[in-house]
Amino acid sequence: MANGKIGRDRSGVGVNLLKCLFISLTCVSIYGQNAFYVQLLEQGKHAVLLGQSERGNELLEISAFGLLNYPNLLHEATVRRIFCLASLNKMDQAKTLSVKLRSWITSDSKKPIGVEQGLWDAFLLFAYHDSEPSHDLLVDDVSLSAYLSLVPDDALVWRKRLERFSPTTEQNQGDAWLTAGLAQVADDVPFLESGILWYDSTGRIDDANFIAERLLSLDQSNSLAHELKALLARRAQKQSQVKKHSVFITESRLSEKMELENQPEVQPSIDTNQPPPKLSQREIIKTLDRQLDADESNQAVRARLIAALLDAGSLRKAGRQLTVLGKADPADLSYLTLFSRFNYLTKNHEANLSLFDLAKRTPEADFYLAKSCLELGLNERAQRLINALPEDANFNKSQLQEDMSQQVSEATYSKTQTELLENLVNSGNASFIERAQLGQIYVDENEWKRAQRLVQKLVKEFPKEPRAQYLEARILLQDGRHEEASRIFSNLANAGFHDNEVFYYGGLAYYYLNNHEIAAYMFSRALKRGTQFENEINGIQAKLQSQ
Repeated sequence: MANGKIGRDRSGVGVNLLKCLFISLTCVSIYGQNAFYVQLLEQGKHAVLLGQSERGNELLEISAFGLLNYPNLLHEATVRRIFCLASLNKMDQAKTLSVKLRSWITSDSKKPIGVEQGLWDAFLLFAYHDSEPSHDLLVDDVSLSAYLSLVPDDALVWRKRLERFSPTTEQNQGDAWLTAGLAQVADDVPFLESGILWYDSTGRIDDANFIAERLLSLDQSNSLAHELKALLARRAQKQSQVKKHSVFITESRLSEKMELENQPEVQPSIDTNQPPPKLSQREIIKTLDRQLDADESNQAVRARLIAALLDAGSLRKAGRQLTVLGKADPADLSYLTLFSRFNYLTKNHEANLSLFDLAKRTPEADFYLAKSCLELGLNERAQRLINALPEDANFNKSQLQEDMSQQVSEATYSKTQTELLENLVNSGNASFIERAQLGQIYVDENEWKRAQRLVQKLVKEFPKEPRAQYLEARILLQDGRHEEASRIFSNLANAGFHDNEVFYYGGLAYYYLNNHEIAAYMFSRALKRGTQFENEINGIQAKLQSQ
């Protein structure tokens, strides 16, 4: 009933009555021994929302076990767990679970009530591979990201989403999407053509030249690539180049049209005297991928592929291959070298410390181990490693020594947690969690101006992250913007975010709005969950009762 009261509030705050009613009815129908598993399902969803994928996976797995007799909830838990596993790079488990769920349903089965339409469409597309991506999937960024974590090389999805961006209002988003797609499906001709048309639609046709080059390396007679080349040549007044490219144009697809009539029929020529072009980084990876597909047991090729992926910044793919390489021979020196480099690049510096237990390591492994020690402040260990590095190594020992000297000279052995977090944030290396922790410290210490500067950026980058929304609401409450704060606190509470005294501060916001009914409800929830502000709540409740 309390949730219903929030939904009926005349200020429009927390309009979730239907959702709460559905959850209530569901819980009543299976409340008996299965209420515990329903609660675990909700907690699992919340953990995934917060980015706690490991915990979310565990909760969803347990909840599915207890909901075997309730297909709708079982299917919801299973769908969510599939994408949770994908986010953890546990692709084999995700695929196995998908096959199991597919055996329970058909491609035209109804969507589980608690699953978003986009996420359900993502599962169906992954499980059945027999349809184009739906509208609901293409407009749901969260579900789309979840699907691409399972099938990162689905060129059709990359192309269809790119074609939906508005060139007038979503140019930055479209550019980012195109860049990400090129890292995954750079050999797909239709996607590359969409990239050219995207630049054309935004009036930046010159920027598409590199895509045309890529297209021509895949298809020497590609009409759109030659049309782009001809246009650029015409602007540069290079008539011979215009003629050279125009003979390949079968239809004009760009906004700046070419004159196609009366063109001579000239056959394309290939200059065999030219040396073969140097392979790009993506082409090297593709070549190694094909070699590995032909012989999965060739660990030397796998090691070269991992090194190429690390060079390209494809850390997720490199991590998957590194796991396979480690299982084959965990003592192999090439594996240990790549292991140390991968951990340094992914900032998993503590994992690199396990290398100290090994009797034999390569100089390159010691190089990245030393860099990890520097990041962890283990200066003495780092210095011993640097001293032992050979002078003629392929890596920059002198630069590492300079970093070491600078760190020692600047070290302050009494750094507080706040100073450490501030250094991380100022260097641009802080994760979301570290930035949120610093924001929480500023709020707790009433450093409101610092908190506001930090949280404004945090909310802009992570608008759907509950911890960012909570900090924003705290600042709004401090600024006296009680209505905006109450709306955020209410939404957080209804979404299942019950940390950081959200009920207490939500109650304060409604109290200052003179909405005493909802304030009393929020305070009662805070007391029920346990709060450090029990005395303050009791004092407010006493005032309300005396009025």
